[in-house]
Amino acid sequence: MTPEVEDREVIEAEAERLGGAIYGTIVTAGVLVAAGDPSGGAPADAVDAGIYAVVTTAVFWLAHGLSHALARRAAGHPEATARAALRRDWPMVAGTGPLLAIMAVASLLGASDESAISAAVWGSMVVLGLLGLDIARREGASGMGAVLTVLACAALGGLLVLLKVIVH
Repeated sequence: MTPEVEDREVIEAEAERLGGAIYGTIVTAGVLVAAGDPSGGAPADAVDAGIYAVVTTAVFWLAHGLSHALARRAAGHPEATARAALRRDWPMVAGTGPLLAIMAVASLLGASDESAISAAVWGSMVVLGLLGLDIARREGASGMGAVLTVLACAALGGLLVLLKVIVH
């Protein structure tokens, strides 16, 4: 394998990792918005919301990984395996971790379930902003470019916060 091919594969793997982390964070925050909606009459439950987030993200991970493996095989890459695709897409599931940690810490500090869920949804803006900062750092962005990358990523979390405000 040539150095150029190795470099391209490393870059692609890192892009997949960052993309998966962003996507997993967005899916998790979206599920928390939906699960944290007490409009059904029952109060929100942080544990249930966390379970829903993990299960939903895991289903998305399976669907994404398997569909990519099958599509790559259909496009003439017979070496594409589900195992490799799922391993590559694992950061999507790992992306649930920071928001669940925020929710757990808020609960341990005495927040109500609804407040803990809200803290995690608001925290998605911070997590996504930090992922944007990582992206900006990796691409060598400085000044306004870095700020715009961070704001663009954080804005995705802001959309979920807005959705939570509208739903409630």
